Amino acid sequence: KNVQEWTFDIFRLSELTSKKPLYHTGYQLFYDMGLLKDPDLKFDSHVFKQFLVQAESAYVDNPYHNSLHGGDVAQAAAHFLQAIKEAFPSRDKFPLGFSSLEVSALIFAGLCHDIGHPGSNNAFQIASSTPLAMCYNDKSVLENFHASEALTILKQPQYNFISHMPEASQRVFRFLVIEMILATDLEHHREFIHQIELKLKECAEQIGLEEKDIEPDGKQQRGSLPGSRALMEELTKTAEGRLLLMKLILKCADISHPARPLKIHKHWCRLIQEEFFQQGDKEAELGLPISRGMDRKLANPQAIAKGNVGFIQFIVQPLFNLFTARVRTPQFSRNIDSSLKYWQKSAAKKKKINTHTGERRKKQQDDDNKKKTSSLDKDQPSSGSAPKAAEKAAKKTKKTKKSEKDSVEIPELHTQQEQIDAVDI
Repeated sequence: KNVQEWTFDIFRLSELTSKKPLYHTGYQLFYDMGLLKDPDLKFDSHVFKQFLVQAESAYVDNPYHNSLHGGDVAQAAAHFLQAIKEAFPSRDKFPLGFSSLEVSALIFAGLCHDIGHPGSNNAFQIASSTPLAMCYNDKSVLENFHASEALTILKQPQYNFISHMPEASQRVFRFLVIEMILATDLEHHREFIHQIELKLKECAEQIGLEEKDIEPDGKQQRGSLPGSRALMEELTKTAEGRLLLMKLILKCADISHPARPLKIHKHWCRLIQEEFFQQGDKEAELGLPISRGMDRKLANPQAIAKGNVGFIQFIVQPLFNLFTARVRTPQFSRNIDSSLKYWQKSAAKKKKINTHTGERRKKQQDDDNKKKTSSLDKDQPSSGSAPKAAEKAAKKTKKTKKSEKDSVEIPELHTQQEQIDAVDI
């Protein structure tokens, strides 16, 4: 009933639908948005249902990258589109000149953007020389794979719900889907942000807006920039500009869980962390270096919290700010701030816990050292050998202490690139 509301809970839907969240979310979105009855699209609703069944089954049962995530991202993308419509009202069916074809491609890309995901990221594919890495020449390996899988399913007659559209429209649909799914590769995250910032400045110059009207300075409320409507209308005058905005929508949707209510966000975090650990286990089995943040033996709550803080600060916020600065969506900003504060508080517990643990460990090691020295005094007949043995034991204890320290210290990630290298959603 609330499939387009931001409080939508894909986990609850999965429970109510016998674990078919993608099927039910996808069909409801297409139905509610009028895409199934659009005369220009000529979609076959029965074939569309068959496609959804097949697409859901093509998702792997990973902790995070599964059909739940596919349905959730599609729902988020639809909600963002609705937020734009509310921010910039018009009599048109969709806001800012978006066509039915473009909107259907956006929701389709959301549903299928991680289809067939193997549960390990691009870095793993490349490092272990998987068949996928070989096929796609180490470039956006998984994103290329997901787009190919989705469109390969769509091409089969029993699943081709767009077959009644003109050939030219089908080619456009395919092009849009590929472009949007490829844009979800976080390897090019900063590059995309820079690209859209340059495009917005270019549009501003064309309509005579000053920089203060398009760039938030911290004083304006989010979504209240004076030139927002004029700027967005100028951006979306061209198909190129609308595609850029659709990429932004899908990318935000793909990493939107920090903008969800905290309970839902924390659930997603537990799932992605387990998937990270499973990749770390695979890396260990193959004798590969275990990726940062993926070694379950070295993990602790504070290190995980720091990773989530970095993810929100370096990846989520810079991307969402491009959207929320121009589209008034206070719930996104509030929830992201709430998620960030939660993880910052969790990360701050590290010093207190480590100090207490360290003191207890030091006392235990001192007691062990005394026992070893006492034992050596009893067992060694030579008066000179006992001190040497004790010194040797002390050195060993010192080495053990250093090893234990190393086992819980995970380097902080200070730069955006370090965050991108460590997290591949």
